Amino acid sequence: MAIRTVSSKKREEVVNQRLANAIRENKDMDFWSEVKKMGCNKIPYANSVDGHTGNEDICNYFSVDYQQLYNQECQYDVEEM
Repeated sequence: MAIRTVSSKKREEVVNQRLANAIRENKDMDFWSEVKKMGCNKIPYANSVDGHTGNEDICNYFSVDYQQLYNQECQYDVEEM
């Protein structure tokens, strides 16, 4: 029994051709299924952001920043609005 091996370059060419076909034919589902096969969804999450570590600490860090950003008083001229 013979086992065929495909070089990584040839494999990449086949994947790229499938992606191009999916885009050209406007097949959204085919496009995203090919992207998932590429393993793009396996990118690890950051375990440290600006010195904050762990999911809860990082989440709280962004929460405080966005609360300050979106809840600040904005000065504006009523006549200009």
